[in-house]
This record gives sequence, structure tokens and C-alpha cells, in this order.
Amino acid sequence: MSVREFYSDSAMPLFYQEWANNSGKEPLSSKKVRIAITEKCNFACPFCYNEGMSNISKILSVGDIRLIAEAISPYVSGLKIVGGEPLLHPQFGEVVELCSKTCSTTVTTNGFFLDRWTKYLERLTGITVSIQSLNPEIYRSLMGTRFGPEVVLRQISLFTEKTEIPVSVNCVLTNENSPSILNFIEEIVSCGANAVNLLGLLCITDKDKEGYYPLTSIVAILTDKYGQPEVVSSTRLRFRIKESVHTDVVYQFCMVGCGVCRTDGFIRFDPTPAISYCLASGPISIKEEIDSKDPLKIRQLFLRAVNQMGQPTGYKYQVVSRRPDSKGIYSLL
Repeated sequence: MSVREFYSDSAMPLFYQEWANNSGKEPLSSKKVRIAITEKCNFACPFCYNEGMSNISKILSVGDIRLIAEAISPYVSGLKIVGGEPLLHPQFGEVVELCSKTCSTTVTTNGFFLDRWTKYLERLTGITVSIQSLNPEIYRSLMGTRFGPEVVLRQISLFTEKTEIPVSVNCVLTNENSPSILNFIEEIVSCGANAVNLLGLLCITDKDKEGYYPLTSIVAILTDKYGQPEVVSSTRLRFRIKESVHTDVVYQFCMVGCGVCRTDGFIRFDPTPAISYCLASGPISIKEEIDSKDPLKIRQLFLRAVNQMGQPTGYKYQVVSRRPDSKGIYSLL
């Protein structure tokens, strides 16, 4: 998000008030945990930090995940299984069985292998599928694949016909895919999805800035089509399409309190193995604790990460502070 847009976005005072009402932290942020079970992916989305490096072999074993679940279960209300592409994990079914018995569990996937794991996915409370465009050429460019979107759309349609599990679709907005966003939403909903999440592109590199599309423009387009949105959290505006279907505009910037980085308030476990408390934090290694099969020490490190949420991380990029001055202007750090 550019500084100019951040200043001018009419939603910002509403977001700030939501944030301030919760003492500068996203509600229940420490109770939501992401577990990246593999770094492998069959796609190569250019804005993904893994960038489709499918030769990476690091995974969390079922035993590793069992240790993590045992360590954190008293403190969490929800798990999100992520990757890489989590459905490429060779024991994905066992992972789902384990996590879903621990607490409410969802998965974020590119959707390519939904049919392979349907009987296990039915045990989840929801799935999120990443789709960046319905235009075949743009889809291949933004997803880093030789396949077109029809493969995943077909998988979503079949999945929603077989199950009652809610399906949402994530789309990172860029200059390439934004012009056709209304058609995108309609097509996705027609496949049976319950929600479409439109995510702002994190502008960290020059390449990101070249592809950035202002969320204010998307909000204006959606307001004309669906009416005024509601503020559902300090990062989301929601447009109601019909009673059980909505689309959210998701602002990706820090809402956990420090304003140094832009993140969503999730604690993350990754296959190195390590814990991160925000996108800009240095990871806290748990390799020794995993190797020694010590869930109590993993718990201690997890709680350390929770306590560090909202603390300055030394992020080197210039970003906007979450605290406005007396005139309501958000100043640079």
C-alpha cells in the first residue's frame, strides 16, 4: 500500500478505531496459529515467498505436528494448515485427522489436488483456495503454472457438490487481474464458493510496486455494485453479495500493535522447524525441542512468540505507523 493511498483511504479511521478498541491488537490474534507443513509447491506464484521452489524437501512430519499440537492446544482456538502447497504433504490425511481433533482447522491450498483428499478435507471447518485470475493467460502468469483456471474451478464445483464444507477463494489484487474483478467474483460464487477474499499486494519490492492496484479503487467498484461495506475487523471490509455469500477486501498491514511490519496476527510454525510471530520477525528455532520430543519447551517458545507480538522487529522498509497524529494523519516511522 502506498503512503499516499494509506493517507487518503476513507476506511483507515474505521480500521484504526477497530484496532484501538482492542488495545492495539487484533482480537484473538494469539489464538490463531498457522502450521506450514511443507515448503513444496507445484505452482510458482511470483509474490509468494517460496516462489514455487518445488525442489525444497523440508516438511513437518506427523510426529512433529503432533508435538506442536500437544504444546499449543490449551492456548489456541483455530489452526490453519498452509504450505507451500499443503496437499502435497505425503501424509496430508493423517495431518488433517490430527489437527481436526485438536481444534477447529482450515487449510489454504491452490486447489489442484482437492479431489485427491476430499474424504479428509470433509473433516475441516473450511478450505481456502488461491486463484489469481480466471483469464487463462493471467492465471498462468500469476500462479506460475502451465495449467489454466478451469482445472481448479472444476475441482471447487465438484467439492462443493459433494460436501457442505465452506469454501472461500483468495485473490491477491494486481494491475493484471483487478479490471475483471466483478466477473471474477460472480464466476467464483457460481462454482459454490461462500466467500471471495481480495487481498492487497504487499509492496516490499520494486516489482511489487509495479504490480500494485489501489484498494480504494476496488472498494469504489464493489460499493457501486453491492452497496456500502461493513468493517468486520481491523483489516477487512465486507460486501454482502447475498445472505450466505460475501466478498472481503483485506488490507495487509500490521494490526498486532507495533506498526513496524504488516501482518495478520498469526503465529506461524514452519518446516525448518521454527516459530515466527510476524512476517518481519526473526524465526525462533524449535529444532532442538522437536528432536528431543519436548512439547513443554515448544510451549514455552510458543508463549514467548505470543508475548513478542506487537513488539518492534527492526523491519528495514519504510512503512506507515498505526498511530495517527491529532489531525488523524498516519505518520511514517
